[in-house]
Amino acid sequence: VDLLAVGGGLGLLAAGGGVGSAPRHRPASVGDGLELLAAGDVKPHWPGAAGEGLELMAAGNGGGGGLADGVKPYWPTGVGEDVELLAAGDGGGGVPRHRPASVGEDVELLAAGDGGDGGGGGAGGVAWHRAAMVGECLEVLGVKPGGVYLDGTVGEGGHARALLDGSAPDGVVIGIDRDPRSVAAARRRLGGYGSRVALVHGTYADMGRIAAARGFEAVDGILLDLGFSSRQVDMAGYGFSFQRDEALDMRYDRAGATAAQLVNSAGERELADLIYRYGEERRSRAIARAIVNNRPIATTGQLAQAVMRAAGGRRGGRHPATRTFQALRIAVNGELEQLSGGLAAAIELLGPGGRLAVISYHSLEDRLVKGWVQRESALCVCPPGLLVCVCERRPTVRAVRRRAARPAAAETAANPRVRSARLRAVERV
Repeated sequence: VDLLAVGGGLGLLAAGGGVGSAPRHRPASVGDGLELLAAGDVKPHWPGAAGEGLELMAAGNGGGGGLADGVKPYWPTGVGEDVELLAAGDGGGGVPRHRPASVGEDVELLAAGDGGDGGGGGAGGVAWHRAAMVGECLEVLGVKPGGVYLDGTVGEGGHARALLDGSAPDGVVIGIDRDPRSVAAARRRLGGYGSRVALVHGTYADMGRIAAARGFEAVDGILLDLGFSSRQVDMAGYGFSFQRDEALDMRYDRAGATAAQLVNSAGERELADLIYRYGEERRSRAIARAIVNNRPIATTGQLAQAVMRAAGGRRGGRHPATRTFQALRIAVNGELEQLSGGLAAAIELLGPGGRLAVISYHSLEDRLVKGWVQRESALCVCPPGLLVCVCERRPTVRAVRRRAARPAAAETAANPRVRSARLRAVERV
């Protein structure tokens, strides 16, 4: 791939055998067009205004291949947003991928098919999980060349890659994930960074020991992107989703009891309390009763049907089992306990002036993080009513931003799954 800056423009010249295509982007001014000179059946579409998405919809199975079903590639307008142009089919498609993880943008042309970067073989090619709020994370973490950073939820390496690019040429990133499948995917994606990246199967609550084992007593920044990835929802074998009928597992790392074991062994009151506490589901008692009455439950489909019988059909576009599935996933993986432990561990690992950024996706997580920030940044924790402070407390952190940041409208339009994301950041004092 040749990246040619010509009069402010970027030419992407695809090399290789056969009939290629030459997407050419000329960002000379806002509103300039994108010309896709494509061979075969590819139909280019220019969205027309800054901030809108670019969708390349490919027809047929010949020529350059067709886009994977449901994939809408997006041309970003700002730092940190992704473009995934995914070519499907077994033929000479290829996967142009654009990820402006830092100000210096880069382009990868990844081969689709059986030997692809993500091992996605066959129809559909390679589709990486889109990391959320990448540019915002780089900003609040103050990423600098030569820094040492820890990504406690490395997933498929989207944020880690941005941290590596932002800390180049000699910055280091330690990536941790509970899911060994995610760690394997991150290794494929980040292999080109060599010794600058260390990837570990483990939990971020254990980040201090993991960093020390690699020779780091302190780090410059820590990132926690909570929840689960699109791949974990869409890929068979996890049991997170009611969109397919499969074994009711819900574990990230195959350790401990499954969700099926939990719903088949817990009492009705225990289930009701769990669903209410972790899912904030007001119909928790009726749902718990339905689960008990329909036991044994072995699959996601059986659980979803039991919940629907108790809670009724869709309301406001949300599946009635959404909150129940969330509650069980949190309970099975001890997610809130992990988060509390991870926040405490982050304070111990951050060096002076080091920063922690946390992206949460539901109110339970965000309330926990917000309350922790308020406590750790408080100047005084004396009981109300005392005229003079006697606690002599010293804050451990200060908030980088007063309020949580939310995704930009363009990112939400391109990737609706980030719409509930909230980013909070603190600095070690």
